Amino acid sequence: MTPGAATKTKTRTYAQLLAEYEPRSIENEEQAIALAQILNQFLDIAEPTSDGVAFRDLLGDLLYVWEQDNTEIANVPVNERIRALLEDNGLRQKDLVPAVFPTESVASEVITGKRPLTYDFANRLADYFQISPAFFFPASPEPLNTAGAIERALKDASIGFDEARMRDVESPR
Repeated sequence: MTPGAATKTKTRTYAQLLAEYEPRSIENEEQAIALAQILNQFLDIAEPTSDGVAFRDLLGDLLYVWEQDNTEIANVPVNERIRALLEDNGLRQKDLVPAVFPTESVASEVITGKRPLTYDFANRLADYFQISPAFFFPASPEPLNTAGAIERALKDASIGFDEARMRDVESPR
């Protein structure tokens, strides 16, 4: 794939972009880096055409497939992953309120690891950063503490929590 001036894509069709760049499956890291540089050029276009968006998506798909097969996300805690996303995007935790978290204190608790990340918050984060929710869950997840999660949810909703009932739910007779 030969790099060209991606900024010219406003007038080029998808077929023209395919002919110019000749995208192919990635076979090595050097090709992955080259494709990522071209993809970044397309991501920088403020108002891409529908053909430019389709081509950008193709490049992203090619890079995604290669990364899935050739890279492994380290066993990094969820809160550290969120911190990295914030840092990489020049954001602060308060920027995630209310789009992701209802309050700054909830955002702080999740980002510091004092509160577990719920599936709802993971999906909201994924939407916010336009990534897969799978990014927030380790390959071998720890067992869920459902009683703790339910208790926190009920407390957040100002509903009473009956600990004895939860014990009955978690360990049926």
